[in-house]
Amino acid sequence: MKLFYFLTMTLLLACVGPEVETDVYSYRELRGKFKREFVQHFPKALKQPENAQTYYSPAYMQGGTSFHLLYKYATKKEAEQEIERLRKLSIHQGDFDFITDSLDIHINCQMNFGGDEVLNDQYQLLIFQTDPEANSNSDWNHGLTTGAAFKTGTTEIFYWVEDW
Repeated sequence: MKLFYFLTMTLLLACVGPEVETDVYSYRELRGKFKREFVQHFPKALKQPENAQTYYSPAYMQGGTSFHLLYKYATKKEAEQEIERLRKLSIHQGDFDFITDSLDIHINCQMNFGGDEVLNDQYQLLIFQTDPEANSNSDWNHGLTTGAAFKTGTTEIFYWVEDW
């Protein structure tokens, strides 16, 4: 009977999964769920939350955790200042192909905001942390990347933490 109960609960938990959080007004709380070094590149606060979209998926069973922010800055000058700040923090910079092919860093994230937008070679990537196991040649199924991405000439910046 105990085995039946255990198996039933395990199956139910596997089917239900974690609650994904997308409430932009929970941004500070969501940012606070991570070690400081994982989110140091994220804005400390959102001046205009209506210009932001967040996505947080907590770790569940063997799955990793994800935290994404897509933020549209009010002016091009604000975006450029933020990109300059991010460049100073980054350990790698380049377009998507350079980061994933030449540096062999596995970027395991998509923009989970209801569209079909994915990071691709139109984006400039700034990498802040990458776990040594997060390269595409590794047989290990765990890794970490933290970064930001932007398209030149726009005021949107995509920030991420992927810990799988």
